[in-house]
This record gives sequence, C-alpha cells and structure tokens, in this order.
Amino acid sequence: SIEDALSNIWADVLEQPVQVTDNFYSLGGDSLLAVSILARIFRDLGRALSYQEFREHPTIEKLSRLLSNSSQSSSMVTLCEGPRPRIHPPVFLVSGIFGHASIFKALANELEGHDLDVYVFETSQISFEPGEAVDLVGLANRFVEQMLTITNGEAVVLGGYSWGGLVA
Repeated sequence: SIEDALSNIWADVLEQPVQVTDNFYSLGGDSLLAVSILARIFRDLGRALSYQEFREHPTIEKLSRLLSNSSQSSSMVTLCEGPRPRIHPPVFLVSGIFGHASIFKALANELEGHDLDVYVFETSQISFEPGEAVDLVGLANRFVEQMLTITNGEAVVLGGYSWGGLVA
C-alpha cells in the first residue's frame, strides 16, 4: 500500500520508527530531509510532489490520502487566455521536476492584457512507474499531444524552468 511504502521511506530517511499519524517536523524533520523524502517518493512510487504539498500534509496518513486521491488526468493548467481568434501564438511553459503552475504566476500576471494564452505543464502531476527512468522524449511527446489539442499545429512559444527547460 502507499501508506506502507511511505512508512518505509520515512523510517529510512529519518532513521527511526514512525507511525502513520506522526508529524514529520515533530520527528525532527527539516527541509533537507523533506527533499530526501520527496526524491524517494518520486524514485520509489513514481510520484512527484512539491515541497508545499509535503508541508501541507506532514503525516504519512495525510500524504497517503493526497497520493491516493490526486488526479493524474491532466498535467496542463491554463494561467490566462487571450481573445479569440488568437492574435499571438500561445505560450506553453514546463515547470521544474517537482513544480506547479504557481511558479509562473508572476509571469502570467505580467502577460495578462497582452492578448496571450499561457499554459503550464505541471510535472508534479505526472505519474511515472516506480523505478522507471524519466524519458524526456516521451514526456515531451505527451506534452506535444496536449498542445496539439489546443493549437491544431499552429506555432507556439515554449519555455521551461530548470528541468522543465530540458523538456521544453
């Protein structure tokens, strides 16, 4: 189960026995250990979570519920939309490996009113098979398929943050 896997990860990283209701920070966890846990969750469970999500769900029980309930249906978020018909090519951005659309919110605010569509691919919403190497080409192809549903092959502007820049 997800809960069992998380319990094993937490016990390994924190080097102590844990209960599903234990608060990570009460057990002596800090941001560096949290990043280690997030990396292990990604490696072992194939799920990327943000540090913010981890902070908001600081117990194995809550984190397990989040992982069990989160939707994997779409990894694309619309930040702003311009008028129709489109005047400028749409902008597609790719977040960092544990990223969310919120990283680009300030940029979207600056672009608001410039008649642009801005979309972000959230890599934190992508599920990989446990132990699977990340296939950048395959991931980029998934994003291209989603882009084509919006653009019908029109020109686009691509950008990315950190690891997302490689995918873009």
